[in-house]
Amino acid sequence: MNLVVFDIDGTLTNSERQHQTAYVETMKSFGISNINTDWKSYTHHTDSFILNENYKVNFNNDFDLSFLMEFEVKMTEVMESLEPIEQISGAQKLLDYLRLKDYAIAFATGSIKAPAFLKLQQAQLWYDEALIATANNHFTREAIVNDAIVKAKSFYQAETFDEIISIGDGLWDLQTARNLNLHFIGVGLKHEAVFKRENIPVYTRDWKNFNFEVALELLIK
Repeated sequence: MNLVVFDIDGTLTNSERQHQTAYVETMKSFGISNINTDWKSYTHHTDSFILNENYKVNFNNDFDLSFLMEFEVKMTEVMESLEPIEQISGAQKLLDYLRLKDYAIAFATGSIKAPAFLKLQQAQLWYDEALIATANNHFTREAIVNDAIVKAKSFYQAETFDEIISIGDGLWDLQTARNLNLHFIGVGLKHEAVFKRENIPVYTRDWKNFNFEVALELLIK
């Protein structure tokens, strides 16, 4: 059995604007007013790591993990007040195909948990909470992806997977896949030029006409 690990924002959902708006607004509501919004400047691109870095700047201390539970409740409330999130074109079609063909599926997101669930719900995408690894317990993308793989092994009762394919829209997704020695599929317009320059074998703008079997052949040839 092969495993496909999906990022969420920009990969399955058009949610970057809503996520960033709610994220910054929620930080401000907790008194975090001095915020570095140059997201590319952070060592790790996860909500928990970035939140902790800004928390330290504003309060000269790390936050307690229980703070994340308060934070995600407020962030979810803010996201619910914004424009509903839509799926990347063809995303549900791809998920349906993979499930029909008995691929294992997992989700690894740099988002904290409750907002991640909301995005998938609003975009009307299939998911199972048991298959979603988030930033609630991890600061790094590598730890989140590894957590998703562990969750998938438990869910599908698999000791191992023949191939693991990581799918994402960000440069951090590509780097994480390389760090973990996973196959990688890039998606979206944002980093198209970089993906091409990096010569990744498979890249697509969306999922509307994507042929996964052709992609797999290119990845494991």
